[in-house]
Amino acid sequence: MYPLHWIDERLTKSSTSYPLFGTCCFKRKIRLPTLIIPPSVIRALYDGDDDRSKSFRKHARGYNATNAFTSLGATLDPRVLVGSGPTSFAIHWELRHRAGSLLPQYGKDAKYAQMYIIDSTSTLEVRNRNNEQLRRDVLKTIQETLLQVNQLVDKFR
Repeated sequence: MYPLHWIDERLTKSSTSYPLFGTCCFKRKIRLPTLIIPPSVIRALYDGDDDRSKSFRKHARGYNATNAFTSLGATLDPRVLVGSGPTSFAIHWELRHRAGSLLPQYGKDAKYAQMYIIDSTSTLEVRNRNNEQLRRDVLKTIQETLLQVNQLVDKFR
C-alpha cells in the first residue's frame, strides 16, 4: 500500500504491481518504522467530538508548542512565501533545536525542558497562564500523559 503517492507518480521504470517512488523513500531503500499508537487518552482527544477534543484539534500547534522540550532555532530568510494555504517561511542555512539552561532565570517562568524538571502542579499553572486560549483540562491530560509515557521526561529529571 502506498498512501503517500498516486500510482501514476511511480518511477517510469517501475510497474503497477511493484511500483517504486523516488521522492520520499529512495526506491524503497528507506523504510520508516510503523507509527506508535498514541495512549488512549490522547487518541480520545484526536477522535472525540466533545469540546475538549475540538479545542485539541483546533489549537494542536499551541498544545504541541507549550509541551515542547526545545524551541526552534533558525536564521530565517526574509522572503516570505506568499500564496494560499498555511503561512510559509524559508530557513537560511540550518535548523536547530535550542535547549537553553535547565534552570529558569531568577524571577522568570520555566519554559521548554525546564518545565519537565520542576513540580508538575507549578508547570500546569505556568502553561495555563501563558496560553489562555488553551483549555486547562486538556493541558493537564497532555502533561500527565507525557509524564507517564515519554522517555525523555525521565532523562531530563
